[in-house]
Amino acid sequence: MNPTNVLYRFKIIMIGDDNSCLLYRYMYGSFPKIGNVNVGVHFNDKILEVEPGVTVKLQIVDTAGHESRINCYAFPQSAGCLLVFDLCNYKSFTCIKHQYTEVCNRVNPYTVLFVLVGNMCDRKEQEVNEEEVEEFARELGAPYIKASAKTGHNVAEVFELVTRRIYQGYLNGEVHLHESWGKYQFRIIMLGDSTVGKSSMLKRYTEDLFLECINQTVGVDFYVHFLEVEPGVRVKLQFWDTAGQERSVTRSYYRNSVGGLLVFDLGNRKSFENVQQWYAEVSERVQPYTVLFVLVGHKNDRVKGERAVDRAEAEKLASQLGAPYIEASAKTGHNVKEAFELLTRRVYQGIKCGEIQLRDGWDGVKSSTPTAQTLQRIQNNEAAEKNKNCAC
Repeated sequence: MNPTNVLYRFKIIMIGDDNSCLLYRYMYGSFPKIGNVNVGVHFNDKILEVEPGVTVKLQIVDTAGHESRINCYAFPQSAGCLLVFDLCNYKSFTCIKHQYTEVCNRVNPYTVLFVLVGNMCDRKEQEVNEEEVEEFARELGAPYIKASAKTGHNVAEVFELVTRRIYQGYLNGEVHLHESWGKYQFRIIMLGDSTVGKSSMLKRYTEDLFLECINQTVGVDFYVHFLEVEPGVRVKLQFWDTAGQERSVTRSYYRNSVGGLLVFDLGNRKSFENVQQWYAEVSERVQPYTVLFVLVGHKNDRVKGERAVDRAEAEKLASQLGAPYIEASAKTGHNVKEAFELLTRRVYQGIKCGEIQLRDGWDGVKSSTPTAQTLQRIQNNEAAEKNKNCAC
């Protein structure tokens, strides 16, 4: 199957217990070894033919089931949702009911189509009553399927079922393409040491909330926001909020990011000194792509005596990095919106002036307009087809 002939792209989110095992079996045809547990969010791509000549690329978002705060920001992005529970664990079935409600609350104004999946059907010691599951599926208006990641039973069928459900929903008008999804999509990564306030900034920007106590990020959190950079040009922003101490997780996201907020705590000298290390690490790993930065001195609500970094030396560092500098506070809301919009417009201008090149296979920037490589490939395919038809 030729992936260049993809007609549709569907994003599917998996929530609940043991979803990673199901996905691993689907992607690799085997049962994962003990200890291969996801931290944060993982993306997996698969090509599927839903009917002759109609090819779909699936982007499957695999979240660690215990990290529901990660899941909620991916909901409005997804056309399909697999609600996975363990047939041998009644609590997991109860949790799925709550998570279903959370999806419905967050997905407006978009439509997400569900499939209910009971995993571990190969085991005899099942705690979940079959009639109760089927009643819940009827309430959802969703199909129910039993599968086993361990044996592989019905695993491919699970993913094919949700894909065809989305495809039919699109054909009959149940699923719509929304203009507000944006002409562009920029992937932005939050960089900086742990506890500098990256999550607080994102929470303030996306939800206008500030929490005095916020759970420390584990792996990578995921946020979404929309911004009109000029009249008629909407951008969908995907934010990746990294745990500052977990660089082994963070590095995998560098390459597919177009912008980065380098955040340090104005009252923490060490976090300022580490900015250059974050900058160098990203710059090294992003090649051959381009990532643009904004340097943020966070927690500028501190009184003068609490500051460990003055504005002059922060501006000097920003100049060395070729990035603008701004001071902000998630606590008061000062300059938080301005920091994110500054970076977004910097990326947008970079595209317009050619500093950033859109490339096939790179997720830093996605556009509703085909890239030059895509147009060239289409032209080449058309020329080859024409020559083939004209051959004697």
